[in-house]
Formats: sequence, C-alpha cells, structure tokens
Amino acid sequence: MSRKIPVPEKQELIDLYSREGATISSLSRHYKTTNPVVRKWLMNYGIERKSHKQASTEANNRHRKKIKPTKEHLEILYQDSTIDSLEEYFGVGQQTIYEWLDEHQIPIRTLSESTKLGKERQFHNIQFDREFLDEEYDRSESIEVLARKLNVSRTHIRAQLLKNGIKIEPIEPSWRSKAEIELFEYLASEFPDDSWLVCDRTIIKPYELDIVNTDKKIAIEYCGLYWHSEISSGKKQNYHKDKMIMCKEAGYRLVTIFESDDMSKVKALLLKLLGKTNKIGARKTQIKTLSSNDAMTFHEEHHLHSAVGARFHYGLLYNEQVVMVASFGKNRFSSKYEYECTRITSHSNCTVVGGVSKLIKHFIKTQSPKSIITFSDLRFGDGKVYEKCGFDFVEFTAPNYWYSKKYSSELFSRIKFQKHKLPDILEIFDPSKTEFENMVDNDWDRIWDCGNAKFIWEQ
Repeated sequence: MSRKIPVPEKQELIDLYSREGATISSLSRHYKTTNPVVRKWLMNYGIERKSHKQASTEANNRHRKKIKPTKEHLEILYQDSTIDSLEEYFGVGQQTIYEWLDEHQIPIRTLSESTKLGKERQFHNIQFDREFLDEEYDRSESIEVLARKLNVSRTHIRAQLLKNGIKIEPIEPSWRSKAEIELFEYLASEFPDDSWLVCDRTIIKPYELDIVNTDKKIAIEYCGLYWHSEISSGKKQNYHKDKMIMCKEAGYRLVTIFESDDMSKVKALLLKLLGKTNKIGARKTQIKTLSSNDAMTFHEEHHLHSAVGARFHYGLLYNEQVVMVASFGKNRFSSKYEYECTRITSHSNCTVVGGVSKLIKHFIKTQSPKSIITFSDLRFGDGKVYEKCGFDFVEFTAPNYWYSKKYSSELFSRIKFQKHKLPDILEIFDPSKTEFENMVDNDWDRIWDCGNAKFIWEQ
C-alpha cells in the first residue's frame, strides 16, 4: 500500500515556496514526495509557480559569490566539459556559465563543436595532470561522477587515477555489472551533451535506478537475472511494475532490460527513445503483402521478442527496403476477439512516423475484422500509439514470469514449464507440489516483468 502524504496548509506552503532559492524539487524533498504532487498542491491552492528564469536566478544568487571560478580553473574545466556539465559542477544556471565565460573572454563553442568534441573524447587519450585530477576526484566522491563531469568514460578516468598514483577509494557501487557499465558508457558517448545519472536513489527513493537521462526523462533498469529473480534476490511479482509506475508518477519513462535481452536491439530502441533515429513519413512508403517467411525474418532481426506465428503480414517499403512490418492472426488466448495484432516491428535504424496507423488501417480495409486485440510490453513502452489508431485501452495485465536455470543468463517462457509437462522435463518431480515449487527443487528461478497494456478495436 502506498503512503499517503499529508497535504500542508496553504500558508505553510506559501512561506516555504517564497523563500529565495526554493523550488518545486526542494519542496518535494522537504515533504518526501514527488514533484507532480507538489505542483498539484500549488495549483489547488492557486499559488503562482515561479518561472524557470526566476528559479534559476535565485539559485544563481545563492551560489554565485561562493563558487565563482578563476579564469584558469574555468578554462581547464571547459576544455574537457560541456555547458551542461559546468552547470552541474558549479550548481548554477546556464546563464551564469555564459556570463563567466564572457567575463573571462573564453570563446564559447557552438553546439556542433561541443558534440564533436564529446564524441572525439571517447576515442582519444585525454590526459589530466595529477594535481587537478586529485582535487577533482576528492570533490566528486566517485569515479562515475568525475567521469560525467569531465565527459569521458569511467574506464579512462580509472586508468588516469591509477597512472598518477591516486588511490581509488572503494566507494563506488561494486555490484554494477560489466554489461550495465558498458551500456551506460555507450549511451553517454552517443549523447555526450545530455545529463546522466547512475545508481540514482533520489527520483523514486528509496529505490535505485541504474541509468537516468535527466534531460529526456528516460530511466533504465538493467536486470541481471540472478539479482532480480524471486528466489535469489526476493524480487516478487510487482517489483518491476511498481518501479515503472513510480517513475511515471515522477515524470520519467522506465525501460526495464533483462540480462537475456538482445543488447543490439536494446541499444537501437534506446537510441530511438533518446531522439537519435532516421524518421520516415508513412506517406512516403508503399504497402506490400509479405510472405510468412519474409515477415518472420524481419521480426526476428528487429523485434525485441523476435517472431510469433500469424496469418497476415504487411510491410511498408521505403526506397524498396522494408522498414516496418505488421502481422495479424487469430487470437491466441481467447475466442472473444476475432484477430490479434501479434507483432508490429520497425527497422532498428529508423522510425516510420504514422506507420502503425497505416498498416492497421490497411488490415481493417482488406480483411474487414470484427475485432482486434493487441498488447504492449510495459518493459519497453505503454502502447499509446494504438489509441491513436482507434483502439481502446482495456487494462494493465498482471506481470508475467520467465524461468532461468540457476546462474544462467537465458530465459524460458513459463508455457514450456506448465505443471502437466514437468514430469517429462524435470529430474525431480513431486505431484503434490506446485509448478514453481517443483522448478525451485530443480534449481530453477523466475523473474517477473512489468505486465502488458491491453488494447482492443471493435467495429
């Protein structure tokens, strides 16, 4: 059960919010709630919210005299940083950084120059002198934070510290897997000017988010199977779904990744969500009926869950290349609805704007279905695109589970392990025990997803 936050008195809220430097975020921390809740209180009381400029000015006034850097210090930092990272480093607004650069007559880089520099840093051996590195590491508290400040990789900073004989304190999260770190460094290199957080416990406290892009409000949960399964780590049915809901309430979209997922497909999805994609208008594409083999091959290559059987397959072609495929078949789970949209998959390297609508309309026009049902995996998205295509949202289904052998990184559908099948699969089987109890006896564990969003279309 969620904890109900007492609503403060109007005058108390006015007094706190009127203080110089007070922001919605500081109020949310004070009341131990979220930013959307504080905004709702202000709106209900008719309290006018501060403009972004006013809040930024107040914050700058609090810090300006204390932390104004010398020209030499600012030049060193700006040489290997972006404006955004300088804002985070000094705790001031963008306008203050520009004023300091102008006052010290330090040339300001263009956005394209900053982007180019950020990418180049990932591949060149940037060196820092020992005195500067020692001081900054001491202020940063961790390699992760220092790497983000200087806009280089975590691995490079670690190597620089060791090279300069600086002792690395064991205060960094030691539980982060190599795959999680590599995913973060990949995303940070693709979006060097964005603000990133790792192992954050402030957005949905006390829970942790592995990787966060604060600019685009995207959070990523990387789930090693051992550390996120029910027996090995105690993660019950609603664990991942609850984190997804809390992120949504905090204004973030959560992408939940399992260790077993195809990382090339995951990276392609994240690049699209973060805004790096080739956009193609659906009007520029042509519809073509595809063979089952061609459609399945496309789904296998580009869909996070690969392919499933279906009867009808349609593709969108752009410059004679298939860029999106939709497959439809009889409903696999119930006779209540005539058809199911089993897969809609876009090419990993592009986004077809309006493509989903074009394919669904074509199916309805050519096959005249009475009803269609479809599902959206909440680990990756909420399926809102279906509502734009005339579907009605029905419900969020309960989370589903998947099995993995102890210490394995491969997942298997629960359908394969239904209880009546277990005597032929397991070495140890007790008919008096449940499916899950028998699986545990044979060193299997299960991990829960976030459930699905269910949508229907009817004539």
